[in-house]
Amino acid sequence: MSNMSYCRFENTARDLSDCEDNLLGKVGRYEVQPRLDLIETCRRIVALADANMAEIEANFEDDADDEDEDNEHHSTVLIGEVS
Repeated sequence: MSNMSYCRFENTARDLSDCEDNLLGKVGRYEVQPRLDLIETCRRIVALADANMAEIEANFEDDADDEDEDNEHHSTVLIGEVS
């Protein structure tokens, strides 16, 4: 099942943490290859993140600025409605 773009990382981080907690446990035969695939995907993600950390951090800062502006707008609207 796919994640919605607005909560993709939040949901995946939670699921990935669960996989981390159970990485060394026994799995059924249908989980052997997906576990190996997940490990390989994680390796690629780490390599990509390492190579592009400045861009990732810049995007985070841009998103945080946008969120601050949205919060200021919502506060103004709410205060206006209360008055």
